[in-house]
Amino acid sequence: MKISAAIIARNEEKNLPYCLQSLHWVDEIVVVDMGSQDKTKEIALGYTKNVYSHPVVKAFDIAKKYAVEHTTGEWVLLIDADEMVPQALAESLHSIAVSDKVDIVDICFYHYLLGKKILYSGWKSTPMPRFFKRNCIHFSEVVHDYMRPDPASRRMLLPYKEELCLQHFCYRDSEHFITKMNRYTSLEAENLFRKGVRFSFSQLIIAPVREFIARFFRGKGYRDGLTGLALCLMMAFYRLLLRIKLLELWRNDGRIPDDPYENIRKSFLSSRTGSEPASKIYSDTLRGAISACIVCGSSTSSPYLDIKEFHLVKCIDCGLVYAKNFFERPSVVYDESYFQTQNKYTAEAGQFERGFELLFDKISLFKSAGNILDIGTGVGSLLVVARRRGFNPTGVEMSNWASAYARDRFQLPVKTGILEQANFASESFDVVVLNHSLEHIPDPVAILREARRILRNDGLLVIGVPNVASIMAFIKREHWASWHPGEHIWFFSPRSLRKLLKQTGFSIRHFEARDNYPASGLHPVQLIRRAINWVATKTDTSEAMLFFATKDSTPMP
Repeated sequence: MKISAAIIARNEEKNLPYCLQSLHWVDEIVVVDMGSQDKTKEIALGYTKNVYSHPVVKAFDIAKKYAVEHTTGEWVLLIDADEMVPQALAESLHSIAVSDKVDIVDICFYHYLLGKKILYSGWKSTPMPRFFKRNCIHFSEVVHDYMRPDPASRRMLLPYKEELCLQHFCYRDSEHFITKMNRYTSLEAENLFRKGVRFSFSQLIIAPVREFIARFFRGKGYRDGLTGLALCLMMAFYRLLLRIKLLELWRNDGRIPDDPYENIRKSFLSSRTGSEPASKIYSDTLRGAISACIVCGSSTSSPYLDIKEFHLVKCIDCGLVYAKNFFERPSVVYDESYFQTQNKYTAEAGQFERGFELLFDKISLFKSAGNILDIGTGVGSLLVVARRRGFNPTGVEMSNWASAYARDRFQLPVKTGILEQANFASESFDVVVLNHSLEHIPDPVAILREARRILRNDGLLVIGVPNVASIMAFIKREHWASWHPGEHIWFFSPRSLRKLLKQTGFSIRHFEARDNYPASGLHPVQLIRRAINWVATKTDTSEAMLFFATKDSTPMP
């Protein structure tokens, strides 16, 4: 019987030594460091050789899963770096493991905040399953839903006694509290936004007042003295800040701009006599305006929308919408910041994997195994699912950072660069996937012709793209979530993509339009959204399209 302790840490040099010393009774300690800039990693190596690195993630749940995966004990204690195990709790947990009468132990907490033990103010302990047999807790990568106890497991709740509680040394002072509050409110606001929770002016006022009343009066925060009052006030501010961040997300379609004043500043510069727009500085390295439609070749287009600095036009003949001046404007750089900060591709990999599992349910109707190529691999989430489903995965990703992450984190064979430079052998893949990458690619025709060359004669091409002809694109206009100025060049409709596939030598075997953000609940806004989604599904005007195609028999020139 072996007991392992799993810890995640980032810049925890003040807390970690005490945590590690309180784990003298376990057989193995695993520490996962997330890019600490202090002596955290060195301190950990002084207690255990099992120290691993993990990319910085906004929600630590993913890193906790990673830590548990690296333990080898039958029993696992999941503990944070700012927590300690009292001797009585250690003895109790050891006895429970030896007796083998339960599978999961729920443990309470004693919290220390702002330098004082807090017994009221809404901080009464909530038990959590922190000590468990490794086969009785299942992990997903869904933020805040990462631990899923086996329903058949035997569970035990330890009494709420100080000597049997994990001692949690939470916020050292107000500065530490505010630093963590900033991260937690951002994460919670993003979760609310994804669930479709709208900003409400009334909640901006009511939520902080309700929080203070619940903690200070009903939660008896006054019994914690001035520290209790300070905590209750700061938690009321937490609710205020959360609603403000939710407002910012809705105003910016879920993406907080790095520089909200960028356009205003540029307008001042471009208005100066004799000055030139900043974009002309890059004219030597960027192509000019797009002069013709890449689907039908027509040079006749009509103005469609202006999104920030990008002029969108619509081809009169085939309906393709594209950013005419895309190559005359600075575009997004696909670096670490893009994948980890601007988008949460590493922190929320599990949510993408759930969608990819559904995608492979559909793919399996055509192909259940073989060589699969993912063009625009990103951090590798699709290929992780492909490998799990029995495929032999390969990826191509233009981002140096993302391709390296996929190789290092998931041991995936991902080439860095573009497809045309990968030099794959002809007819070497059973499935080729372009999942929300075709709209980013400067030359979709060249990519599809190359995909046809490397696809076996009985192979399957899978394409997922936003649907510019969707009901939501029509309703939301410039606020539609899939414009992504500086990233997306082409905006396909069912008609224009069908024509492009036929032009590049493919025959469509399956088509469907589906909703990116399913609505739920009985709120009037959600009911309206559900009605729109139902109509969109029936009329092929949902926000995203999925095409399955095979090579037609006509030889390509």
